Amino acid sequence: MIDGADDKYDKLYQRLRREALEALSEEPELELLLQKTVLAEYVDSFESAIATTVSYRMLLHPSDGKVHTVCMFCPNALQKIMLEAMKNTTLLEKGHTMKEAIATDVLSVVERDPACQTILEVILFFKGFAALVCHRVARQKWISGKNGRSMTALFFQSQASAVFGVDIHPAATIGKGILLDHGTGIVIGETAHIGDGCTLLHGVTLGGTGKQDGDRHPKLGDHVLIGANASILGNIPIGSGAKIGAGSIVLRSIPPGATAVGAPAKIIGRALSADPATDLDGGLEKVGLLHKSVSSVTMSTLPTTSEDSSSSSSISSSTYAASSLLGYGYDDDSTNGGGLSSSYKNDLSAVCDMGSYTEYYKLARSAPKHTVTILTIRKLLLPEGCTPCQVGSVFFALDTSNVGYLKPEYFVQHAPKILEETIPELEPAKIQSIVKQGSKV
Repeated sequence: MIDGADDKYDKLYQRLRREALEALSEEPELELLLQKTVLAEYVDSFESAIATTVSYRMLLHPSDGKVHTVCMFCPNALQKIMLEAMKNTTLLEKGHTMKEAIATDVLSVVERDPACQTILEVILFFKGFAALVCHRVARQKWISGKNGRSMTALFFQSQASAVFGVDIHPAATIGKGILLDHGTGIVIGETAHIGDGCTLLHGVTLGGTGKQDGDRHPKLGDHVLIGANASILGNIPIGSGAKIGAGSIVLRSIPPGATAVGAPAKIIGRALSADPATDLDGGLEKVGLLHKSVSSVTMSTLPTTSEDSSSSSSISSSTYAASSLLGYGYDDDSTNGGGLSSSYKNDLSAVCDMGSYTEYYKLARSAPKHTVTILTIRKLLLPEGCTPCQVGSVFFALDTSNVGYLKPEYFVQHAPKILEETIPELEPAKIQSIVKQGSKV
């Protein structure tokens, strides 16, 4: 933790000042910029360096190919607002003080971005970081304003959008250690929540799905990686440690640790790292994909007969790539807990009901007999009032080998804990009944 240890902030400030003096020595042409920001005579702390630099950058705006100072807000007043916000210890940023969140943001950029070598670069030039600072100030003004609103907060949002290309509503809740890489084109809606340690690349949208009011924006867990130009729409959870591939459109929830790509996004496997946001695995190379070969998966979830094994491995990658969701029907196979009826074929509502778990329903069709599939879980949980997303989350958590089915004994051993954690509203007796039914496939 950075907060609660003033000497750590002092060290951060001394590091910033040292880097600025070194830069000035190597490149004297930076003198005016540095003397107006981190080396200004009245800057004497980490928070004053941030307030001075970001307020200076906020009031610069490109016009006709030149840079002009925008005289729409008193520079001294703007700096004072930012400095007071950073010193505020009563209004918390998702459990952190603003100063702690910003300090962690700075260090996270240096740690994750291979193009960045110093904290001076972050504070002087990184648009995503500057936009985050503006948002954190705006949020404090917003929640302390009359009726929970503030025109000053909206000014911060508007100016950050115009100058830095990042549009974040003042009411959005954002944790610490956030990297908005490049920043350009990021849009974050009013009721969005972003957990600690997340990374969002350029062009990411956390938006709503229409004109409805209320809680309508995505909720990201901790250490989530969102690829460039991905859109996550609606009040849906994205679990901690999840990865969303570049260009994806996410319309349904994604469980913790999952990797999803496509439009609409489908889960293709699970992240092989607990912190994808730090790995910045944009190429999705650190992903345990579905359809792994029989020889490479743990036998605890696989059948032992050669007949059943061949059934699993017969799902070729070409079939996987060429399958059309709208043309996929499932037979009513009681050995796998009951399949989707033929009326589901070419039914758009069925597609939506499958959500992000389309590939698991495809795998269920070719699963060996007497195994537990997502169809089994569906048949057990939907009558209990559980949602299709909860069905998918439970099966994803159970299928750690990424093959789309489980041996009944494995299900009996691990399902009680998964059900308890994923659907806490289920009573213990009901969980026992569900597990007992699932063991009889």
